[in-house]
Formats: sequence, C-alpha cells, structure tokens
Amino acid sequence: MRAARRFLDDEFGMTLPLAMIMIVLMGVMGAGLLAFTNRDINTVVEENRGQRAFEVADAGVGVAKRQLTSDCAGDITCVDHYDDTQAEVLGTEDIQWSWINDGVTLNNLDGDGTTSDSVNVTIDYSYVRDAFKIISTGTYGESKRKIEAILKGNSDSLGGQGIGHPVFYTPSDITIEGNPADADITLSGISLFTKGDIVIEGLQSTRNPSAPPPNPEGKAFKDDYEDSNVGVFHVPSTKDFLGDWYSPGYQPPQPSGNWNTEPRRGYEGTEIGAYKSNLKCNKINTPCENPGFAAEGKICAVPVGSAIGDCSTRPSIADGVYAYDCTTGPVLVAGCTRNAAAGEISRGKRKTFVDKPPDPVTGTYLNNTPDTITYPFPLLQPKEKRLKRIAQEEQADGSGGYYYRGCSPPWNTIWNNPEQDENDVIFIDAGDCVDPIEMNFNGTHDAIMVVWCGDLHHTNDTKYRGILMNLIGDGSEWGSSNCEGDMTKGVYRLEDGSEMFGWLYSEGGTPQRSGIEIAAGTTLHFRSGATWNFLDDVLSGTPPTAFSVKSWRELYK
Repeated sequence: MRAARRFLDDEFGMTLPLAMIMIVLMGVMGAGLLAFTNRDINTVVEENRGQRAFEVADAGVGVAKRQLTSDCAGDITCVDHYDDTQAEVLGTEDIQWSWINDGVTLNNLDGDGTTSDSVNVTIDYSYVRDAFKIISTGTYGESKRKIEAILKGNSDSLGGQGIGHPVFYTPSDITIEGNPADADITLSGISLFTKGDIVIEGLQSTRNPSAPPPNPEGKAFKDDYEDSNVGVFHVPSTKDFLGDWYSPGYQPPQPSGNWNTEPRRGYEGTEIGAYKSNLKCNKINTPCENPGFAAEGKICAVPVGSAIGDCSTRPSIADGVYAYDCTTGPVLVAGCTRNAAAGEISRGKRKTFVDKPPDPVTGTYLNNTPDTITYPFPLLQPKEKRLKRIAQEEQADGSGGYYYRGCSPPWNTIWNNPEQDENDVIFIDAGDCVDPIEMNFNGTHDAIMVVWCGDLHHTNDTKYRGILMNLIGDGSEWGSSNCEGDMTKGVYRLEDGSEMFGWLYSEGGTPQRSGIEIAAGTTLHFRSGATWNFLDDVLSGTPPTAFSVKSWRELYK
C-alpha cells in the first residue's frame, strides 16, 4: 500500500506542464485562425477596391462617349483630334484626349476623399475601322482595372449604301467612241449613269430598219443594242446587277432602298425582221434587266471621226427602254430642249430620267413623281480624306493598302502583296502631274483605287477589278493637292483592249473632255464575288449625332 501511494504521489506537478502545452496549442491555433481571417479580410478589401476601380474605369468609357458626343456630333472633322498621324502630315497636334498625348486623367470621381480614386482615358481614331478605341484605366487606392471599348458614330444618314453597286457614274458626260468597223464595246452586267450627256460615236440619229447589219453607216441605238454581231455594242445575256432598277425590291447582296420606285419594263414585242431573234426586253409586262443607259441630259449619236462634243444641238437617240434621258418622258426638265420634229417626244416606256434628291425635311427618299425614273442608288460624296488615311494605315501595317504621290505609280510594288484583296485602298495623289497617269500593269488586280487630282488612262491589255474613284477638290487641309475647280482633272479613259470589272465614279470633265471616255474594243464587267465589307462608311452622309459601344472588354495583364 505504501509503495502504491508513493507511486501515486510521484505524479504530483503534471497539471502545470499539461496546461502550458494546451495554452501553447491554443495560441498556435488562434494565431493560424487569425492569419486566415486576416487574409480573408484583405481579400475582401482588395476585391472591393478592385470592383471600385473597375467601376471607375467603366465610368471613364462613359466620359469618353460624352467627350466624343460633345466634340464630334455634327462635325465629322473631329476625327483629326484623335488621329496621331495629323502631327506628322499637317503639323497640327492632337488634343489632350488622344492617346498620343497620354489622354486625360480625372480625379476623385466618387466625391469621397477617404480613398483616392482616378481614371485615365485615351481616345484613338482608326480610319480603317472608322471607329474610336477607348482605353480607360481606373484606380482606387492601390487597385487598377483597365477597359478597352470601341465606339462608333451613329447617324440618321443613309450612309454609303450605294457604293456596292457596280455602275459607271459621272456628274459630267460619258463619251463612247464606237466604230462599226472596229471591235465592239462589251457591256456585261454594267449600266452607265450621268448627270450630263452620253455621246455615242458610230450610230445613226434615226432608225433605218431597211438597212440591217452590217451597215457601214451605223445603226440606230436600239438596233445596235439588240444586234450582237456588228456595231458599236455587244451586250451578252448577263443581267445587270441592278436588275430592272427598282431599288426597293433589291435582294442581297444589293443594298435595298427607296431611291428609284419605277422599274424598267420591256417593249411590246412587235419588232420584225432580222432583229427579232435578238430582242432582249421584248415583253411589255416583263422586267427589263439588261444593262441600261441613263442621262439627266441627252443621249445622242455622232458620226465616226467627228468632234464628239456634247448633245446640246443633237437629237436624242434614247429609246425609253434600254436608254432613258430628259426627253423620253412627258415630264419637262429645266434646261432640256426638245425638238418634236427630231423625234424628241415621249417614247418607249414614256418616262423622263431625273435626279431625285432625298426629302429635305425627313432625309428619306420618297416615291418617284409620275412618269419619271431615276438613279437606283444614292448620289453621295466619297470621303477622300478617310480613304487616304486608310491607304496610309494599311501600308504601314502591311495589310495591302498603298499611298503614293507622284506621276509614275510603282505598280509592281503596289500589287506585290499577297495579303491584298478588294477591300484594300490604293490612294494616288497626282495633283502635280501634267501628263496622264498610266494604268499599265499586267494581270488582274483587286482593290479600291482613288486617284486624286489626276487624269487616268486605263491602257491596253490592263485588267482592273474593284472600285475606282477619280476625285477632285481642295486637299490642302489634309496634306494633299489642291485642284478645286479644275475639271480637266478627275477624268478617266478606257483604251482599246482594256477591261474594267466593277464600279467607277469619275468626278471631273469639261465640254472638251468627258468625265468618262470609253474607246472601241473595251469591256465593262460586273465584278462578281466582291465583299466590300466596310464601304458603307466611305461615302459621306450626315455627321454622327451620337455614339454607341460596338465592343467592350476588360484588359488583364
């Protein structure tokens, strides 16, 4: 018993070490729990700060939108304020909002001085995208968040919806140098439109059914059009891309609009003799979808080898089916002189070709007035400065565009880019040139080509596919030539043997030199398969009235 009691008495004093061990264990566990808790608290605080920084960055996008609305609504020239190339080209600096100047920093957006907050906003305009890139960097305390947004202007304008139409158009005259003894001019899916006259060499002013082809003295317009053998024109069975010109009924890929609400229709089908088998629009209630001619002035004929001039003293040869002018309908147009003795009375489908501008109040295109037919596309002005900047941007990044100022474009260099397609812009400033710019390259090439202040010759055996614009004006404000008022510039000539696939707008022309000259033996094609993606933005409309976000993303490091 004494031994057992002595053994038990030896355990006295163990409580204190055990208590100390428990205290240490509880302290370690408490410290760990406190560390976890503290880390969670810091994470929550950081997330809150990050969220506040994100909200500040998002507010910066709204600030940029407000800045653009204030600066650019009603004034599209505002893009110069955010284009870093301006300093190099024009010697003018961007405003502070531009990324090249590090943008604008706004402080204390939340109005609470407890934690510092700020946002830095930069704006960069791209001519290729025709859009503004916003980089907004929000800071709240030590947290930062960055957002990229693409803003684009909105307008009530119809924009450039007509640019995809493969037509030849000039506000001056079109000269067709036909010769029945030479190769025909081939029209394949292409119509010709002008605000002036269309003068055709090699046709007769009156019809002579008793002299079927071949006729060395030439034929009347309708007879020549419908005959595919000998004459001025060869018109294959390819339908005009614009169909019967009834623009509200266009189907993709044609842009649809209320530009022309009077469709073309064919003849009654009463022709006889050698021409009947070749009739193209010979059913009165059937749409006439072959290539056509339209002039706000007249369409007239001149003998081979004559001084072509204009149609002011010559009778109209327009038939009112394949060709319309100011005399083919009963509506009288100011400045259009008619001579009933020369046959200038309503004929064909009895519709006068007129210009139909949009309604000045609503800006929309109303229905045609009775007995008229008009352009099946809107007449809008190309944005020359933007096209130049696109060419410069594309050349800089190697995507296929090219900018050149001079009189001998390096065609081999221009076309030697495997990335090039029909959306790339070639801009040639020819304002210092006395002689014409020669398009004398080999092969078939696609692009959007702009010739500024130049006289362009499309030479033999050259094939070009795409969009071609010969433009004039004062480009001194954006670093280009000034040829304003010089109508000898902005003209285009297709030489014998050359081919053009696509769309042409030629802005110049004088009484001695038409805006578009088409020589015998040339071929005009519809450019099939083109996907001109951004061309709704290269024709001018009204300036933007507001801006909307087209894309938005948060940037992470």
